[in-house]
Amino acid sequence: MLIHLYESVINEDDTRSIGRIVGEVKCIGDGTPGEIRFFNTCDEIWDVRNVNNINYSKNSKILDKLDKSLLEALFNEELNITSGGGFDPETGIHSSIMKTLEPWHRKTIEYVLEYELTGTVGGKIVEP
Repeated sequence: MLIHLYESVINEDDTRSIGRIVGEVKCIGDGTPGEIRFFNTCDEIWDVRNVNNINYSKNSKILDKLDKSLLEALFNEELNITSGGGFDPETGIHSSIMKTLEPWHRKTIEYVLEYELTGTVGGKIVEP
């Protein structure tokens, strides 16, 4: 499996679009640890085009050293997520179901790409 990590550009209307490729992830998706490679574009300034966005004049790197390590942790560590559950009106108790996603499994990678990547980067599976 090949995953492209890309800059998440903030457009003038505050929508997001795909920007520069900042890295790639190569893995099988069966739990075998894969390889994460970052490109030099990580050090470039994040493209924020909306003048009203809080990040407009910050001149932040797309990914700094801390961002890279946090991103690597998303792929290398278990993720505990909540799913399902509900509310019992008789008791007033909210409940949820805790689920653990194992690192380097396809389902975990898909979850990370859809829900965990926020801010300056996004990701997309380009080869199954």
